[in-house]
Amino acid sequence: SINLSVEERQLMGRFGVWLLVGLCTPKENTSSEILGRLLSMLFHWFHVTAYSFDDQAECTLEQLKTDYVCGWLTEVCQTHFDIFVSCLLPHPPDYARVGGHWDMLVSRTSHLKNGLNRLFSLVPYEVITTEIWDYVMPHWLEAIVKDVPEKELPELKLLLSKMLDPEMSPLGFEVKKLFHFISVRFKQTTPKVMEQALNWLQILTILDIVIHRHLLFTFFEDGINSMKEGEIKEKDKEVPRKSCISPVVEDESGHTSGISDDEGQTSRKSKRQHSDGELKLSCCVLMLDIVLKQMEKQGVERHTGIHTVVAQDA
Repeated sequence: SINLSVEERQLMGRFGVWLLVGLCTPKENTSSEILGRLLSMLFHWFHVTAYSFDDQAECTLEQLKTDYVCGWLTEVCQTHFDIFVSCLLPHPPDYARVGGHWDMLVSRTSHLKNGLNRLFSLVPYEVITTEIWDYVMPHWLEAIVKDVPEKELPELKLLLSKMLDPEMSPLGFEVKKLFHFISVRFKQTTPKVMEQALNWLQILTILDIVIHRHLLFTFFEDGINSMKEGEIKEKDKEVPRKSCISPVVEDESGHTSGISDDEGQTSRKSKRQHSDGELKLSCCVLMLDIVLKQMEKQGVERHTGIHTVVAQDA
């Protein structure tokens, strides 16, 4: 094997990326596995080159990214959206498990943290559109709910704050678009879908991520109305309208994984199915819990009665 210096490896990396975007134009019949591996390695390259200690090298990298790579990624996203987003999921297909944390034996929490960092490294280049954001974020939050023990949640606090705090997020989305992937789960959806979204909101609340009160009230008002509509249709014996949104299923299903043996052998206990009535009760309890904790974090004064701005907003 040839021993290459760091500078030589960086130069080869830049040359490889230049060749990729210059010579590889995906077509309709391009193999999903081949394109997925190329995309995953490119996303990994964005991650490892996010910080450079050499001003000249950083300038060269940024020019390569903005002048060539970002345009190529935009074209690939338009023509092969499903493959593109599959490489940005917490538990991607096997072909997308390339480089970085996928080559290490680490905990589930470390996997998610490194994966989120990889996703975040694409944000400054406007690669992450609202469509991509709405697709991948439910999977990330569900993976956090399922995989991360509560004592390890603080490890993700800074990263999630940067992404989801409207004042800190570099995504450039307005608040409604930032949380659109949550809001749609309260509009004419099933209690199961709503409960899942509420679990995400509860995790964000635990991590001290502020969600504006008017947004929460809008979410929950839509949710209550959806539950009421469902009850009316049940009483009238109407066929309930099928929700266009299903609960997110996020699981470690790949054949190969860098998850440590101890965690990989841990089987998740299957939960019993709850009735609609139980799910609705759970949703209402979660709504109250989230509202109370968010109001406390936002410094809303307690016991001020119903003739206040907060009460009027609700």
